[in-house]
Amino acid sequence: MSVKAHAEPYRLRAGALALVVHLAFFVLLYFGVSWQVEPPRGMVVDIWDHLPDQESVPEKKEPSRPVEPPKPVKQLKPVKPVVPPKVEPKVSGKKISRETPKPIKAEVKPQPEKADAKAEQKVQLERERARAEQAELVARLRSKLQVQEKADPLKAVEPKKSEPLTKADIALAEKKKLLEKQMETPKPDSRKTPEKVSAQPDRKAEEERKAAAEQARKEEEKKAETERIKAEKAQAEKRARAEKLKADAEKKAEAERLEAEQAEAERLLAVKKAEAEKKVREEKFRAEQKIQEEKIKAEQKERLEKLRAELKEREEKLKAEQREREERARAEQKAREERNRAEQRAMAEEAAAISKIVDEYKARIIAKIRRNIVMPPDIPYNVVAEFEVTLLPGGGVLDEKLRLMKPSGIAVYDLAVERAIKKSQPLPLPPDPALFNRFRELHLKVSPKE
Repeated sequence: MSVKAHAEPYRLRAGALALVVHLAFFVLLYFGVSWQVEPPRGMVVDIWDHLPDQESVPEKKEPSRPVEPPKPVKQLKPVKPVVPPKVEPKVSGKKISRETPKPIKAEVKPQPEKADAKAEQKVQLERERARAEQAELVARLRSKLQVQEKADPLKAVEPKKSEPLTKADIALAEKKKLLEKQMETPKPDSRKTPEKVSAQPDRKAEEERKAAAEQARKEEEKKAETERIKAEKAQAEKRARAEKLKADAEKKAEAERLEAEQAEAERLLAVKKAEAEKKVREEKFRAEQKIQEEKIKAEQKERLEKLRAELKEREEKLKAEQREREERARAEQKAREERNRAEQRAMAEEAAAISKIVDEYKARIIAKIRRNIVMPPDIPYNVVAEFEVTLLPGGGVLDEKLRLMKPSGIAVYDLAVERAIKKSQPLPLPPDPALFNRFRELHLKVSPKE
């Protein structure tokens, strides 16, 4: 007897799953150990959304007029820029606050004791330059808002939140991010020895980097200004087109209104004219209708009189014909009655004669049967036996049709009468064959005496 060994189910799948779990565990362990081996140096910089202690410029509302493309504004680095009106343009995903923001406190982590004093000075310079760049950004926004306020004061006071940022704003925001990144300095590795930290930075490389950054900033500013001017020009052209379309629409609406008024006046005039013509036609129609009605009435009266005369003549003719028919009918009725009476008399006479003949022959038949009865003794004379007899044309009796309808109460007498009927064949019949039907079915009442 052979036994087949089967492998355990799901063994391969369980092994593969265990291997995958172990690999994932080792990967997570590796990344957890090597994560942030060199933590970044913490540094906090004061970033101002608005410069405090500045009075807001009063808004000037001017009547709307055709917008002209604004001239390029020269970008200067103001020492004390004025705070722009309260708007919410989006810069780097942040909204400029409507209220005067509080300065963000800079919390500088304690530097290593062996840090160079020049590195501290470099951080201070970068900090000042970031503030200047931020002030310049605020000034740019203010100048842009002033241009928009001159173009359309109402729209400048309440800007649309859904309006997308221009390329210039995006470029300035990116520039701000770049400056913030440049201000950050890498934190020295705590695991390295103090001797490996360079105390004297390469001044030439730093100056070249600063010059390249300044050149890139200027190019970005120039590019952003060009994009801003293009955007403002496109916006002005769009507004001018909208004004032109509005004026054209108003002119078209006015022309359509005048045309509609003229059409309405023409329609009213046509309606009045049509009503007058309709009134004349109605009066003429009524006059013609009256004449026609009078003519119809005269014709109807003439036809009615003629019809009455014809009807009267016809009635007289019908009455004469009716009288003639009635007289003829009375004569015919009288003749029919006399004829019927004569026929009835003849039929009565004939029926009486036939009845007499029938009675005579029935009496003959009963007498013949009575003669052939063999009378039993002691039979009362008043007994009666009734038989139904069917005769043949020769006077014979059908035995099958001979039936005792009402017994006399004496059986021997009934049998004697039945034998006498059969013995009396042929029974006497009248010579007229027309009378045979009166004798075909006979009802005989036989008694001992007449």
